[in-house]
Amino acid sequence: MIKKIISLISLLLAIVICTGCWDQRPIKDRMLINGLGFDINQDHKIELNASILNIIGKGTGAFDLENELITTEANSVVDAGIKVQTVLPGGIETAKTRLFLLGEDFAKEKFQFILDQFNRTPFTNVNVNVVITNKQKAKDILELETLNRPISFVINETVDRAKRISIIPNIDLQKIYTMVTEIGIDILLPVVDKTKDEHVGVLGAGLFHKGSYTGKFIEKSEAPILLMMMDQFNNTSLFVTRIQNKSSAEAPYNIISYELRRPSREFIVHASKNKIDVDIPIKAKIRIGESTNIQHISEKEIKSIIEKDLNKRAKIVIKEAQQANSDVLGVGRYIKEHNPKLWKSLDWDKKYPTIQVHPRFNIYISNTGILET
Repeated sequence: MIKKIISLISLLLAIVICTGCWDQRPIKDRMLINGLGFDINQDHKIELNASILNIIGKGTGAFDLENELITTEANSVVDAGIKVQTVLPGGIETAKTRLFLLGEDFAKEKFQFILDQFNRTPFTNVNVNVVITNKQKAKDILELETLNRPISFVINETVDRAKRISIIPNIDLQKIYTMVTEIGIDILLPVVDKTKDEHVGVLGAGLFHKGSYTGKFIEKSEAPILLMMMDQFNNTSLFVTRIQNKSSAEAPYNIISYELRRPSREFIVHASKNKIDVDIPIKAKIRIGESTNIQHISEKEIKSIIEKDLNKRAKIVIKEAQQANSDVLGVGRYIKEHNPKLWKSLDWDKKYPTIQVHPRFNIYISNTGILET
């Protein structure tokens, strides 16, 4: 009798604990949104562009895939999403969304508040890439046709590649929500555009000010330099330096190409009410990959040429960020944390464009190839 009671209790416990897949979301019953585009029209209504991957079950575990773009307009993202669901059969799934594509006009708004729903919904992929279009609507990009794959997959892979080679920082929706609430630092987001052959490429890193896109971006050839100063550089990136001295030949016989690896930087802020100076010493290793110069150049000369070039380009990048009033280096945050009394006395929007930033590169050539030393 006791054994029967124990068996019965064990069975009841098993029923309670092993509830089965009560919250399962069968993929065959879902319509996966692989990319979302956001635009804002002249009436300040939200245009939601949903790139939807429709999974059509064929039985015995087989299924077909169909991609389509649905556009709706409403006063909010949630309202626009409801309209999307009313024109499509099956449930809408955003947990696998790969891309949030923001039209330039939309990105210039305080979009983190407009997209607040995605920060609250439990089944949203908060690790999604957030990308800005260049002088066009997100819809214009999502309407591009590609072979065999949705355009959102192509853009997402292109952006991931740009992260690996240090054109843009490693940032996603979750990090955006974290950073935009911080005072004294601004964010960078990738900017994309259509190419002449109707592909999509990364143009560079878009500069933000207080959570809104400024409409200006750092070109992809210069963005890795900014990422080094931000301490957001990945492991490696490729650079090209033009030799410009009395003995150098004309193009194309004056080019040095090299791989820059594992930079380390210091961030030294000297702040007072009257003057703010920032020193950014950067050490890095490089490997020479190409030298089209007809005359042989010594390693010492190469080192000097590249350091001067990087210092010059870094100063130009800083100037562009200051003109956009985009404190991507986080100088304001540093002052706020280390000298709060001084921070309270500053009008940072007016002060930041006037501060002096001094980048200083010190490179070590680990491989010179056939260069004469």
